[in-house]
Amino acid sequence: MSRRYLMSTAWFSGHKAKTVVTGQHTALHSLSRQLLWGLLLLGLLPLLLTGGLAYQRSELSLREKTGVYLAAQADAIIDKIDRNLFERYGDVQMIALNPNVRGSTGITAQAADAYVRAYGFYDLMIAADMQGRIVASNTVSGDGRRIEVEKLMGQSVAETDWFKKISAGALGAGQTYYADAQKDPLLAQALGQPEVSLLFAAPVFNAQGKIVRVWANFASYERVVDAIVSSAKAHLNQSGYKQVHLQVVDKQGRVLSDSSGEPFGSLELVKRSPAVQALISGNNGVLTEINHGDEELVAFSSSKGALGFAAYGWGVVVRQDTGEAFASVRELGRIVLFSLLIAIPMVIWLALMMSGRFQRITLQREQALIRDAALQDFTSEVHRALELAENDSDAAGIVSEAIELGLPQRSTALLMSDSSTAHLSVMSRSENYSAESGCGVKSPVQCLAFRRGQVQKFEDASALDVCRYMRGRAGGECSAVCIPLTSIGQAVGIMHIVGPARHLPDEDEMLRATAIAAHAGMRLGVLRVMSESQLQARTDPLTGLLNRRSLENQAARVLAMPEPACIAFADIDHFKRLNDSHGHDTGDRALRLFARVLKEALRPGDLVGRFGGEEFVVVFPNTDEAGGLCGLERVRAALEGRIAVAGLPVFTASFGLAAAFGPVDFSELVHIADMALLEAKRTGRNKVCIAGKGADLPIHAVDLSVASLLKPEVALPNKPDAVIWQEVRVKSE
Repeated sequence: MSRRYLMSTAWFSGHKAKTVVTGQHTALHSLSRQLLWGLLLLGLLPLLLTGGLAYQRSELSLREKTGVYLAAQADAIIDKIDRNLFERYGDVQMIALNPNVRGSTGITAQAADAYVRAYGFYDLMIAADMQGRIVASNTVSGDGRRIEVEKLMGQSVAETDWFKKISAGALGAGQTYYADAQKDPLLAQALGQPEVSLLFAAPVFNAQGKIVRVWANFASYERVVDAIVSSAKAHLNQSGYKQVHLQVVDKQGRVLSDSSGEPFGSLELVKRSPAVQALISGNNGVLTEINHGDEELVAFSSSKGALGFAAYGWGVVVRQDTGEAFASVRELGRIVLFSLLIAIPMVIWLALMMSGRFQRITLQREQALIRDAALQDFTSEVHRALELAENDSDAAGIVSEAIELGLPQRSTALLMSDSSTAHLSVMSRSENYSAESGCGVKSPVQCLAFRRGQVQKFEDASALDVCRYMRGRAGGECSAVCIPLTSIGQAVGIMHIVGPARHLPDEDEMLRATAIAAHAGMRLGVLRVMSESQLQARTDPLTGLLNRRSLENQAARVLAMPEPACIAFADIDHFKRLNDSHGHDTGDRALRLFARVLKEALRPGDLVGRFGGEEFVVVFPNTDEAGGLCGLERVRAALEGRIAVAGLPVFTASFGLAAAFGPVDFSELVHIADMALLEAKRTGRNKVCIAGKGADLPIHAVDLSVASLLKPEVALPNKPDAVIWQEVRVKSE
């Protein structure tokens, strides 16, 4: 280029010198020069205009696509924040249902520590009594800092807005009080320094539906919100957006998070930013602003809530310096302009070259934006679908559909560990996945990806360092990718992708697979925690049977049916003497043994629950007196054999049996069975007393033999007027 330029300059200089000959030719030569320069300018002007228009169109196109991309990022960030806040909104409701949080202060504190460790989002969890005094709290925050428990115990929160509203009954079961981000003085006292937190509180009800405590969670703003903002900023930086700043503001425009350094609580941003002013009015969009002399492209999106949770009305602002965003386009524009000024042929050549380069850069950027947006749409769709899953079966179906959509050409399966983490089994799979050619790992300890918690890629089954379970598969040599599924930092399963040898998934497939694995692991972990919490809420912790409240609810549904039913009231004989003579540990073992015998000896459809102390209740659906008596005989025989095997002191049980034809009230039938049990106790124990019905039947008219009970023509009225007793020895003489 330089050589041609120099040759052209020399030629023009020589030509100019040769044309200055005589005065008569001066005008002609001057006209020639003017014509030459005019022609050059006329030739150059369209090229300059073409180059300028190409530059302008490229910048406008990139500006528009960048704005759309930044707006999508703002939407995705506020959506993630809303979902995270919704999950924290639900956490406190689930915790308040746990019977441990209304137990002794020691048990309540242990429950608080367990939840803080499990979730990791919380700095402080407290329980306050109905006078507003703090009676229990966690001892260590979610990030490992010690809580000043001794300073908190006995402190009053009675004057706080959340305690006043909850203790006054303003919130019912399943409702949560939540407050905007703030530096709560109680949290500052617990941690020794002020922290920004989010408060979620809920009432704790006893079995009678009365509020007995108020539970409050202080979630760390840094780990709930700032972690999402930091992750999004890192993603934008990796995608080529260097000079980008993210801001989170509340509904008044107060700064909550700002990567450019604006302090928490500042209102300066809303004063100078039209985007923030539009945001707090509930608008979404993209604007151009001048900030400290620099032009910025500003995308903003307001909170939409999640699944009925109204959230806080926050908004997210994404700022991109246009000088950085359009640096490549502007640099190319300068190159084009300089090239045009050198020479027309070079201008033409460079214009064509730069135009092609503009198109390629724009196309590449556009394709990258499209791929990124498609991945985000797919990821959001998978996340929203999994949020609708109520159990593992629902989640498995959703994951199977996601695999078919995201990895249609791949043989893929999702293997989940059981609660003991001793076994792996296929939970979801693609249609082309078969057990013969699939993963042969049966236990998590056999899986390298599960043990390390990292993605493992194996390009060829014949390689020396390949997983040994890839060798000898029915489909021949293959490649495989194993992606661990994690929940709260723990591996819970593996996504196994099989393909031909030396043909691993491409980058887009890996991104989709990783997204499916991440959201599936997170949702399945939450479902397991919820299942365990619900199980704890409806079962007796000592025996594993239904607790009284759950038994009453399920029995009421059974007894509402128009069919016969029996209720047995059981009580271990001389249980206090057994406790006093052999210790409470032996008493607990006896209760657990009796509970196991009841559960194993009776039918799967029979309801068995611990009513309190050594008292148990059995509901026999669609069963008359004879069927109930047969069931109790199985219990007696099994109990007699199991006591000797368990090495426990010999003990017996007495039973009261009542029957009716539904619909009938559970408490009424339990009362009749209890009266029969008292009669069994009064007349010697170790027996069944059956409550008969009918005021017109004298006591001596009742045949007490088992054979008479088995007659099918015996009628059972559903509303007893009087109770008489049939005594039947349960234990064989």
